[in-house]
This record gives sequence, structure tokens and C-alpha cells, in this order.
Amino acid sequence: MSEVARARDASALVLGIGCMRGTSEERLSGGIREVLAAHGLALASVRAVATVDDKRDEPGLTALCARHGWPLTTYSAAQLRAFCSAAQPCAFDSAAQPCAFDSAAQLRASMRDASRDSEVVAQHVGTPAVAEPAACLRAGAAVPLVPKTAYGEPGGPRFMTIAIARLESEETAHG
Repeated sequence: MSEVARARDASALVLGIGCMRGTSEERLSGGIREVLAAHGLALASVRAVATVDDKRDEPGLTALCARHGWPLTTYSAAQLRAFCSAAQPCAFDSAAQPCAFDSAAQLRASMRDASRDSEVVAQHVGTPAVAEPAACLRAGAAVPLVPKTAYGEPGGPRFMTIAIARLESEETAHG
């Protein structure tokens, strides 16, 4: 196993989740497991979930968090928008979280690309991006470990987005 893979496997992770209203716990769980597996990450490494305020009472999401004992943190649309606007490049070195972005401009462009089909989301919740900024804000990370992934079951529509960030400090795991 490579150093990066070992670091990823041992990481404390935060899931940023956006989902359609009424998405079941089972569908959310399936999407999460698939995205984690695709990136060689363990479900046992997840410490928290973050999303937009509008989803604080979403039954499937709250049931999922309760089942796993994950705290659910929500952010206002304004907080998520502000993160997207102020995204900074990561300080990349051998001890830092692996970073796919060389500059703040690349990160902002990625967030714009990730949210290009989120115009409807922006109209409904007031921010074009939920998963990436929510994960990063909750984790105290400048950039996501795994950028937004839109997920839907084969042959069906996409019903959720997931981004994954590494917790910068275990002290923030339950805060």
C-alpha cells in the first residue's frame, strides 16, 4: 500500500452531502459506500457529515447519521457561497493532505465546474455548491480530499452529491 493510500485509510474523514428531498437512508448509504470504495477509503474513517441548513431535518440523512453515530453539521447557504468565493490553494508538502489543485484559481474553477449542473440547487437553496464547501468547512480543510461526486443508481437519475475532506484535527471531530 502506498504512503498516500495508508494516509487516506487512516484519515478521519468528513462527508459533505447534498441530496434530493426524500432520498432514503438506504440510497444515501449505498452511494457513500460506493464513493468511499472507489477512492480506497474506509467507512470506519468517517467522523462527521455536513450539509446545507435546508437539509438539517432530512429524514434519510438524519437516520443515516444516527445509525453511524456521526454528528450532522449544517451551514447556511451564505456560508457555503462564501467558502466557494474565498477558496484558497492548499499548502502542499509531503506531510500535507494530497492536493489536486495548484492554485486558488484552479480550485474555484473546479467548484464552478462541479456546480455547473447545480443551477437548480442554487435556485432552491441559494448556493451553487453544497457537498465540497460543507465538507471542507466542517473538516477545517482548504480543499476536499475527494471532489464532489454526483451519484445515482445505474440507469437512474443522480440523487446525491458527495465530497470528502480530511479532518484537520481530531479535536474538531465532534464539534
